Amino acid sequence: MEISVDLNSNIEVEYGSVNLNSNIEVEYGSGDLNSNIEVEYGSVDLNSNIEAEYGSVDINSNIEVEYDNSDGLSDEEYNEPLDLYEGKYL
Repeated sequence: MEISVDLNSNIEVEYGSVNLNSNIEVEYGSGDLNSNIEVEYGSVDLNSNIEAEYGSVDINSNIEVEYDNSDGLSDEEYNEPLDLYEGKYL
């Protein structure tokens, strides 16, 4: 069963899709919005405060991603520390 939501306030959706603008947590779905989103096992296209696990992220601010291979690194390289000044893995 798929659930979709189109509104503007405090929503948690499991196994669905979300198109709105505030305080959303999505599991196994996709999010298209602009604020305070946590997504597990989904994809995100927005611009603020995002945590994604096992998904993909296309945004510009405050992102924590776990197990995302979008940078093309192997699992071994992914777990290496990053020298942010040089922009290279140590």
